[in-house]
Amino acid sequence: MGKGGARLTGDWKNAGIALDWLPASMSAMAHAKLMETGELLLDRMVEHIDKQDLNWESLARYTIEKKGNDKVYVETGWLRDNLGVRRVATKPNKKRIFVGASPWKTHKPSGKKFSELMIMLEYGTEDTPARPLMRPTWEEMQDEVEEIWSDALDELIRKGVIK
Repeated sequence: MGKGGARLTGDWKNAGIALDWLPASMSAMAHAKLMETGELLLDRMVEHIDKQDLNWESLARYTIEKKGNDKVYVETGWLRDNLGVRRVATKPNKKRIFVGASPWKTHKPSGKKFSELMIMLEYGTEDTPARPLMRPTWEEMQDEVEEIWSDALDELIRKGVIK
């Protein structure tokens, strides 16, 4: 008999095993899912650059003549090819990633810090209109990312309970 006269029923042994197993499994799963969802976001950002489908304001005629094309975020291809996903501040109980422009790289064509250039493009400057890439990509994919995480957690719990 349990406290207060209540009798515990169910498979408490397996429940205990599942709960013991869950933290270690969650850590490995969390890192893998973070990197997977980061890569999905990165792929979609690159797709938007390639398709030019985010309704950005057109480039100025002077800029088009200077670059030799009318593509936003595309001059030499360096910017597109150097966006990335990386881990940051990873500890056993904290997992984070960064998707975008590295603060340690310099945009070779312009000589600007890559992360600063992306901020200028995303939010605009007094001379250049904002041409957001990261915010609309996240807004577009947020439900998909939440579903991926929900499915992963459901699977993790099922595996833990079944073992």
